[in-house]
Amino acid sequence: MKYLALSFIILLSSVACTSKQPTNKPSLIPNKSQQGEEAMSFPKNVEEYIGKETMAALKKAKTGESYKVGSKKSDSGKLLAGYPILEKGKDLTSGQIKTLTTILLDSKSFVFPTAKKVMFLPKYGFKLDEVIVLIDSTHQMVSIPVGDKSNVEDYDPIQKKIDTLISDLF
Repeated sequence: MKYLALSFIILLSSVACTSKQPTNKPSLIPNKSQQGEEAMSFPKNVEEYIGKETMAALKKAKTGESYKVGSKKSDSGKLLAGYPILEKGKDLTSGQIKTLTTILLDSKSFVFPTAKKVMFLPKYGFKLDEVIVLIDSTHQMVSIPVGDKSNVEDYDPIQKKIDTLISDLF
């Protein structure tokens, strides 16, 4: 009888000591209802990335300006999509505008199904008519803000073309 009671106490103790997930730590299993469907999706092509209207605006671009920008957003001073303009570079030639728009409109220029786990810290910006393009040359990432969205994409396949353009303008 002693052994039966002792076994029962040990059994109850082991059940009571079963670890639960702490309430102050998030679940390891993603909960789409908490994160939203878009938190788990990536664009598959340029049209999904920037939209038809921005694509059309890029195709029609006639003027191009270049800038060095600060990597942290600001509320004051001269800004390009919220980033402080540090220096104006050369205006883009018609050939440079065509080169930049061609590579930005090509889905093969980006690595859509993945995302780098680094902060986007732009150093350069371009204004092609009214379309703004921000470049983080350190991490090979680009952002083309559209409305209130500012998605960031990897541009690894066109790194050399972007580097050449930047070195020609600054």
